[in-house]
Amino acid sequence: MYDLLLRGGLVADGTGSPMYAGDVGVTAGRVVAVGRLGNTKGKKVIDARGLVVSPGFIDVHSHSELSVLAIPTADAKILQGVTTEVCGNCGYSIAPLRRDTREFVKSQRNAAGFPDVPWEWSSVAEYLSVVDRVKPSVNVALYLGHGFIRASVMRFADRPPTSSELEEMKSLADAGMQDGAFGMSTGLKYVPGVYADTEEIVELARVVARHGGTYSSHLRNQSDGLLDSFREAIAVGQEAKIRVNISHHKVIGRTPEFKGRARQTLALIEEARERGVDVVAEQYPYDR
Repeated sequence: MYDLLLRGGLVADGTGSPMYAGDVGVTAGRVVAVGRLGNTKGKKVIDARGLVVSPGFIDVHSHSELSVLAIPTADAKILQGVTTEVCGNCGYSIAPLRRDTREFVKSQRNAAGFPDVPWEWSSVAEYLSVVDRVKPSVNVALYLGHGFIRASVMRFADRPPTSSELEEMKSLADAGMQDGAFGMSTGLKYVPGVYADTEEIVELARVVARHGGTYSSHLRNQSDGLLDSFREAIAVGQEAKIRVNISHHKVIGRTPEFKGRARQTLALIEEARERGVDVVAEQYPYDR
């Protein structure tokens, strides 16, 4: 007998296989059986006929690294079936930071309207330990935010980094990946990411690639410079030998010259994949 039996739902098991009608058995908080479980019983039985049963959804583009600390129940996500948040996107993360510039970076986050919670960390490991202590309802994965790594070393300087500054940025990225980050994000439309050239991004992406991480980018331009911005993200993947995710794939602009441009960007992805560059794109699931 299972502790919980979900009976007769349309099972999406997360493997990529087609959905099928079946049952899910849960014991001691873990899924222990999936399939047609016949006449087995459960201490609690949920009739899932007409409903989809899945292990949960991954929000691959989230900015919830502070929200999960302020609201650990994560109602806004868990009630949509989201069980994993990938945070630190668009170049904005909250670790790793230099202790002497932490307050500067924190002030920029607070000015953007993020929850004002106590910052007890500088490293990724310290942040993740706070997450473990809070025990949010969702799993939390963290990208290193290139923009705030840069700000931690250079503040908002509008220039290339010196060789020593670049090495310090690379050291922060290396430490962050060792501490458990999943990759690095950029926000090349925003300050200070807009001040970084492609070479700087490639150098940091190489560090992330050594740890098996992913590169995720809010592109430099999603309007008249969209195609060149796609090419830049793909070039980072090719040069650094790193997986690439292009964030919130879209075309900004309603005038005739923008019509059909998404077909061109999708073609760039296909061409890159044929050359062996591992590149994908994601998109938010609502009209913008």
